[in-house]
Amino acid sequence: MAEETQIPKVFISYSHDNRDHKRWVAELASALRSNGVEVIFDQWDLGPGDDVPKFMEQSVRSADRVLMICTEQYVHKADDGNGGVGYEAMIVTGELVRDLGTSKFIPVIHQPPGSDLRPVSVSTRFYVDLGNSETYDEQFEILLRELHKIPALTKPPLGKNLFAILPSGEESPEYLNQEPTQEPHNSKIAEEVYSAALSIAKSGDFTAWRHLAKDIRQSAIDSLLEWRRLHEQKPPSNEEQLVAQTLEAAKCYSPLAAMALAGVESGRSKFNNQVAVLDDILFPKGWSLNGFKDVTNVPESIAFIYQALHGAAAVITDQLPLAMKLAKTQMDFPFWNEPIRLCDNTGVMGWPKALGQKVTPVWNALLSLPEQWAWLNEMFGDDYKAAIGAYYMALSLNEYAELLASGNAKVFFSGTHKSLDIPLWFLRLEVDDVRRALRLLTQDVDAVKSIWRVHGVEDDTIVLNWADWVKTCTGWLGNVYGFGCFFHAKGYFALLNNILPENPHIQRGDLFV
Repeated sequence: MAEETQIPKVFISYSHDNRDHKRWVAELASALRSNGVEVIFDQWDLGPGDDVPKFMEQSVRSADRVLMICTEQYVHKADDGNGGVGYEAMIVTGELVRDLGTSKFIPVIHQPPGSDLRPVSVSTRFYVDLGNSETYDEQFEILLRELHKIPALTKPPLGKNLFAILPSGEESPEYLNQEPTQEPHNSKIAEEVYSAALSIAKSGDFTAWRHLAKDIRQSAIDSLLEWRRLHEQKPPSNEEQLVAQTLEAAKCYSPLAAMALAGVESGRSKFNNQVAVLDDILFPKGWSLNGFKDVTNVPESIAFIYQALHGAAAVITDQLPLAMKLAKTQMDFPFWNEPIRLCDNTGVMGWPKALGQKVTPVWNALLSLPEQWAWLNEMFGDDYKAAIGAYYMALSLNEYAELLASGNAKVFFSGTHKSLDIPLWFLRLEVDDVRRALRLLTQDVDAVKSIWRVHGVEDDTIVLNWADWVKTCTGWLGNVYGFGCFFHAKGYFALLNNILPENPHIQRGDLFV
């Protein structure tokens, strides 16, 4: 418990390039202190007559972490190993970095967008890029989470993980000597992969990431083919067996999903784009489309689970645009003549054929995953259901926005039979989970607004047609579930109150409070 409440102490190492740069570093130091980080900073802690090199060395050794503010001038001085005289002696030399261990030092980029020049001594280490004003807040949050150890991460012991990879990207001796008798979809392996992958992504070691991905990808495919061999001639006899069989197949991909979601959670551009995983899921090498449909359609069900987890991970890490990007990605699908967007494939969105195309057992299976995949609890905590719900709220909003953008909204709303591409099962969650989902979704109001604005739909148009959309949603709920879940749905129907509170056209009826 003491470790959780310990105040982190950092030392800021930088070069005094010019007055503007000194002011920028001072503002960074102040922002860190305002967010619970103790800062050792020369502009505050060093006075006239003090021994600068001694101050620098003592500060580096007493601090928990050292922030190396990497301007071009700083990098050149650090690589030369001769910081100069006076304040410039505060440059951390490569020798000192090696002496204390590179994990203590965090490069912080303060260079023009697109540049990430770093000292050789830390050139492959985890870094934060504060040089781009458009991504500054996101990167600053990553830095804070790292300093506060939220979440606290530890690498798995080498030798116990089938996929253990050294930070350099090389396989450990224990890995090479492992007997290939462990089940590749073992949940313990998925937990270890999640922890290792998150550590690798945060360190920025893309070589290690590629090595890990290569092994996990092949293992997942091999495991799924073995699963099929065992179940090919044993079709399920009831719905319960069908769901259990499909979830067992999905376990084959749990380590790959764990790695992909770790990449999403890292927030780093090289690691959070995990669209390619869907290709591995939908088209496993050696998979035949001939046979019992409950078996041959399983990849679609795994894709459904993966996209839901991916979207939830993006939402809970405040990366809603990343979730929408995957949902709108053009994909090839078995039995489709041409590529379509993921969100247009109802099987992947919520009616997978191998799970009977029934929304209730599919939803229940998705919500039960943390009971079987423990690493989901580590990632989502108590917000798993809320994160899934928030993601599907966003998908539903997108469907509404695209309907308005198409010009067919009035015809659709006036029709008697209204089918939806995105199931509204998130409105079956408990009231508290719906409220938490709403809070997660609206943590970035501008990102939510972009869902309809990207289609050219104005805020007023969203508001003025919202009552018709609510009627459509309640009609769908009534047809599928009956009318018992409307009370739970009020949180979603009140969404515009949170997003556009000043809009004069918002209605304030029972469905909006």
